[in-house]
Formats: sequence, C-alpha cells, structure tokens
Amino acid sequence: MHLTTSFRRLEIRRISCVAVLFLALVFFLPSTALAGKLQGTVIGRKGDLKKYVRISLVGRESKTTFTDNKGIFTLDAPDGRYGLSISEKGNEQTFEVEIPGRLRFQVDW
Repeated sequence: MHLTTSFRRLEIRRISCVAVLFLALVFFLPSTALAGKLQGTVIGRKGDLKKYVRISLVGRESKTTFTDNKGIFTLDAPDGRYGLSISEKGNEQTFEVEIPGRLRFQVDW
C-alpha cells in the first residue's frame, strides 16, 4: 500500500505542475496575442490618397504608424474605443474609432 500512496502523490504533483504551467501561459500571454486590428485608408479633400501621413492611436494603448504609398495603414491594439489622430505638415484631424474596424478617413487637406 505504501507504493500505491507514493504513486498517487507523484501523480498529484505531476497534475499540479501541469495546472500551474497552464495557468501561467494563460495569464502571462502578451497582450498582442489578444489584439484587434484597425485598418484604414486616408483620402484627401480632392479624393487623393494621402501618402506617408502619421496615424496615432490614443487610448488605453497608444501606437503610431504611417500610411503607405496607397494611403493605407494598419494598427494592432486590444479591442475597444480609441481616439485616432491623422496629421501631416501641420494639419491634424482626430476621429473616434472602434477596434476591430475597417474605415476610410476623409481629411480636409
């Protein structure tokens, strides 16, 4: 019986180690693993695609990127509501956005 008891204790320890490892993985995953995505296109007043303008996400997680040569940008951040600032050469406009989302932004310049 002593051998059976030792075996059970070993099994319980093994199960406990697996449970602790599982919980550690669940609670300590980086926030990017749970990130949403905002994709957008920035279009100027005349319908032109706004190339290389600065896009800043403001909220519980701040990020900055730039549009590409087609006026397109992508930002990864946790789902939720944010402020979005689009700026170029002294011009700036802000929008309220929700992630995940796919939007077109019309700017006044």
